[in-house]
Amino acid sequence: MVAVQSGPPVDPAHWVSESRNVRQDFKRYYGLDLDTLDGVALMTDCDNSGRKGRAVYRDIRFTSK
Repeated sequence: MVAVQSGPPVDPAHWVSESRNVRQDFKRYYGLDLDTLDGVALMTDCDNSGRKGRAVYRDIRFTSK
């Protein structure tokens, strides 16, 4: 798992865009250079903080860049 953001949103009324290089992340964390993936999970997790969390995801896409 890679935590992209943590804590309350700066402005909950506005969407936040995130961009990751999944291949580089996988190589960094697992030492493997992959050409394909079988699956990806997007999660919102707040059980360690004991607080409530809410997230909405939209327009998830993968590109070759």
